[in-house]
Amino acid sequence: MTNLRIIALRFTLPAMLLMSTGAGRAVAAPQDPGAAPPASLERVQSALNHTPSQSLKFDAKVPVPAATYRVTVTQPLFVLPIMDSLRKEFELTPLQRQSADWSSKCCGLSIAALTEGIEKAFRRWEENRIHDRVSRELAEVEAAALKKSSQDR
Repeated sequence: MTNLRIIALRFTLPAMLLMSTGAGRAVAAPQDPGAAPPASLERVQSALNHTPSQSLKFDAKVPVPAATYRVTVTQPLFVLPIMDSLRKEFELTPLQRQSADWSSKCCGLSIAALTEGIEKAFRRWEENRIHDRVSRELAEVEAAALKKSSQDR
């Protein structure tokens, strides 16, 4: 990719320098308004003032084409399809996979397994906390109901 940039820079830089110095500019010579012969000027003015005898008709139908051509390309594509390009760009090589596997282990421990264990322990702690809260609230509701029924007697 950088080779293309260098080549483009080599071609555009001299052209830009030429244009900025004025060497590449083409300037028209000033024209003398009296140089045109009066006969040709009158001829042009009369042609402009003359209206054509036939007018254009815009309601004419367009004829159907006589032949239909079909084109197929059997040559391979110049540019890779987007999915192939992305796959080539982001797919890991076997060495990169092995390196990723090694880097995920710290001191002989798999970090993924360690985080899964921590996640499971946290989830159990949350479930126990919720279970204890529900049990406490249920006991309070039952105690309040029992107290109310004993007062009603």
